[in-house]
This record gives sequence, structure tokens and C-alpha cells, in this order.
Amino acid sequence: MKKKKNKAFHWAFASISLIAIGLSIFWHSNEPLEVIRNSQKKPQTQSQLQASANFPQNIEETDEAATELTTIELTATELDDQPDEAPPIFALEPSERLENTLQTLVEKITADNSELEHPILGSNVDYIGLRLELLNAIKENPLMVDRLLELFEQDPDSLLGRELAAVLSETGTPEAQTLALNIASNASFYSNEERAAALLMVSDMESITSETRDGLLGNIQQETDSDLTQFSLMALHNAPSTVEDYASVHRVLQETLHRDDANVRRHASYQIGEWASSDEDLAPLRIMAIEETDLNARVRAVMSLGSSNFKSTENKSILYNVIENDENALIRLRAWEALEAFPLSDLEKADYNALGERIQFDVQAYDASMNSE
Repeated sequence: MKKKKNKAFHWAFASISLIAIGLSIFWHSNEPLEVIRNSQKKPQTQSQLQASANFPQNIEETDEAATELTTIELTATELDDQPDEAPPIFALEPSERLENTLQTLVEKITADNSELEHPILGSNVDYIGLRLELLNAIKENPLMVDRLLELFEQDPDSLLGRELAAVLSETGTPEAQTLALNIASNASFYSNEERAAALLMVSDMESITSETRDGLLGNIQQETDSDLTQFSLMALHNAPSTVEDYASVHRVLQETLHRDDANVRRHASYQIGEWASSDEDLAPLRIMAIEETDLNARVRAVMSLGSSNFKSTENKSILYNVIENDENALIRLRAWEALEAFPLSDLEKADYNALGERIQFDVQAYDASMNSE
């Protein structure tokens, strides 16, 4: 009985030992693997990371992958040695940006091979982004406007000249105005197209200096070419002026109203309205609204009376006269529209509405007759 107990005890002890040994083997067989795995997790270089991504998936790929791995590691090393990328354009100095943009603009103009048209048609809308870059560079460093002036002076009547003129007109600098006047007044050196380009650049500016005003008045008086006279009139924006200056301007403009060219008279009538400092300054327009023989010039006089700040009884009377008596329905319509800006009594408002209905009917009849022809 005792032997059986001892035997059972030995079997139990042996089973426990075997289980312990098994657990020990299982434990120790797994622990080194984790230790090894953890010991291999060292920081990897860029080249190693790239290489591991392309490691061969089977034995057959080993030789080819080894060559590829070497190439990738070399390439990654070369990339590490490469200089930094070029800074963005706005990180460059304004002068560098200006020159880079000019070069791009010239390349695009050359590649487009567009036909050069009259300067009055202005710049190319496709290059607006490049013009803005030039303008921003000049705003940061106003001295760089000299670079654009230099290029414009070399060839005002060119595709590049059109784009430079658009930028220079936005700057509105006195230097750009002076250059434009020098070109416009030098008929012996510059062609009419080049002179026109210079004057139109000034016409696109928001304001001019008193020196530019006086220069333009001289051009208007002396110029014999009708188109150039018109462009000078178009460029005659309001400028800082004394009472004597206003008197000089109106004297020149009133003289211009007697020119043979109706387009010159039309532009002069517009400027008289713009430069008027009193109701008396509008006297030539009141005469012109009744007596001018050219339809376009006459309607311009009517519209200038309407847009003027001086809403006098005399001006209102002239507009009523045009509405009642002018032979052209479109001019009567413009006079009726201009009258709306004047103060009207209740009776005049009722009359105004009745006139409008009648004029609209006349305009429709006029359009029908024109279409039938």
C-alpha cells in the first residue's frame, strides 16, 4: 500500500516537472525573439526606409532587388546632398522678381506671336497676372519703375510696350507722365503710333500733374493730326489748378470746339463739362447742344450738360428745347435722360413722364426705319 502511494507520488511529481519544463522551454523560446526584434528597431535613414519599401518578396527577386536596392541607396544619398529648392517668387528681392517676370512676359509674347494692333485697344488680358506681379514689385521698390520706363522708351509701339504702358498707367508716376509727353511731342523721332501709345498711357491714369496738364494743352494747340489731338484731349484729366489754370484750360478747349474734325469737337465738349468750375463755363455746351451739326458731337454736349454739377434753369431749358425740337430721336432720348438729374416740380414731373412715353415711341419708329434700310 505504501509502495502504491510512493509510486503515485512519483508520477504526480514527474508530471508536474514535465509541465514546468515545458513552460520554461516555451517561455525561453519566445523571449529571445522579442529581445532580438526590439534590438533591431534602430532609427532608419531615409535611404534605408526607401530600400525596405522595395525589398524583394521572394528568392527569385533577390539579385535584381539587390541591384535596385544599391541604386535606391545611392539615389537617396544623392538627394540628401542636393541643395534646397529655389525659394518661392515672393521670397526673392523685388528687383529679381521684376526681371524674372519681364523675362517670362517677353517669352510669352514671343511664343504667342500675336498681331500688333492699334494702341487704343490696350494690353492683352491674358497677361494680367504678369502685369500684377510687375506692379507689386514696383510698389515694394518704387525706384524700379525706371526699368519699365527704359524699356517702354525703347519701343512704345510694340506688344511689350502695350503691357508696360498698362503697368505704368497704374503707377501714374510723374516720371511716366514726363516720358509720355516727351515722346508725344517729338514727332521727328517717334512715329504717330508711338506717340499715340504714349498719350493713351496717360489717358488711362487716374490723375495727372499740373506740368502734364500744361504739356497736354500745348499738344492740343499745336497738333495737326486729328487722332493725336483726340488722344491728348482724352489724357487731360483734372489736375491741381488755380483759377488762372482753369481759365487757360477753358480757353484752349473753346478754341478746339471750332476745329473741322467733329471727333475733336466731341472730345473737347466732354472735357469742358469735366473742367467746368461754374455754370458759365458750360455756355459753349448750351450753344453746341442746339447748333452742332454732327450728331455724335451734339449728343456729347447734351450728355455733358446732364452730368455737370451745375443744374441751372438755363441748362434745363436747353434740354427741354432739345427734347421738343431736335430732329433725331436718339438725341431727344439722351436729353430726356439727362433731364432726370435736374430738380423738377410736380407739374414738370408729369410732363417729363408724358415726354418719355412719346420719345420711346419715336425711338422705336426710328429703329424700325433704320432696320428697314
